Amino acid sequence: FHIESETMFYVLRFLLGICEAGFFPGVILYLNYWFPTRRQSRVMAGFLMAMPISLTLGGVISGWLMTRMQGVNGMAGWQWLLIIEGLPSVVMAFVVLAFMANNIDAAKWLSPQEKAMLKANLESDSKGKATNLREVFFNGRVWLLVLILLTFNTGFYGLAFWMPSIIKSAGVSNPMDIGLLTAIPYGIAVIAMTLNARHSNKTGERRWHAAIPAIIGGIGLILSAYFASNVVLSIIFLSVSASGVLSLMPIYWTLPGTVLSGVAAAAGIGMINAIGNLSGFTGSMITAVAENLTGNINNGTYVLGACLFISAGLILSIPRAMLGNHKAEAPARGEVLSHA
Repeated sequence: FHIESETMFYVLRFLLGICEAGFFPGVILYLNYWFPTRRQSRVMAGFLMAMPISLTLGGVISGWLMTRMQGVNGMAGWQWLLIIEGLPSVVMAFVVLAFMANNIDAAKWLSPQEKAMLKANLESDSKGKATNLREVFFNGRVWLLVLILLTFNTGFYGLAFWMPSIIKSAGVSNPMDIGLLTAIPYGIAVIAMTLNARHSNKTGERRWHAAIPAIIGGIGLILSAYFASNVVLSIIFLSVSASGVLSLMPIYWTLPGTVLSGVAAAAGIGMINAIGNLSGFTGSMITAVAENLTGNINNGTYVLGACLFISAGLILSIPRAMLGNHKAEAPARGEVLSHA
């Protein structure tokens, strides 16, 4: 919270990015070490649901903090925001270290027989997957997943970064009101994400459960830009877009586990996430450049929508052999542990 120059801000923001970069792929890898592929869509949805929930609450809380904490102890509202919203992450780090088992063998709540059953399920699930580092870098299916993540993340990051500005351009100026309106699309997205993941898990279908949300997300973005002057319609179509993009995410993150296992999964998921996160730059810059060139922030939204359409096309090009049959049939004895 003590920044004396623009350069210092950029340096600290860069260091923050380095520190947090391993969290997301680490969780995805951790879940792959506990759950077989056919059960992952609901598991991923459970984890990724934290994203729209935090964005829902974050918009409201951030708006309140920016307004109420401005000038307290001589500090700006944004400084209090960073301090207060950063503390829970620090606390959770110690909670994770204290209560989460590192692997199946370290799980004290499982009996030896249960551990053996769960590991047997995972070993059976890993057959035919890439297991060494060379296969990660020279596997066309991995690079297809990278391209999919780049395109749909461009749309998502553009939506997430610029939604408050899009709402502001529709005529809303109060930070608290912007925070409340920003919460609406993410709140609706939680419901859509849950339903889509549940249906995908039930049917075992992955391709269309990922492609259709990408298409819906693109349509929502484009229509939100077209009706940008109308606050109500803008919020409706931003809700459609957020529901589409966030419903895609849990399904997408089951796909690396269909290709990679073991060391290859650790390296591959990290690589996919690292390259895919470059879209955080492109997603935010597309809208910024469009606003600078045309004077209208909404023109960049059309490009973000197109990125989601491209993502849908790439998803539909995924080989059927890569998807396999992941229908979550009734678990056999011992396999029920995958729900733990």
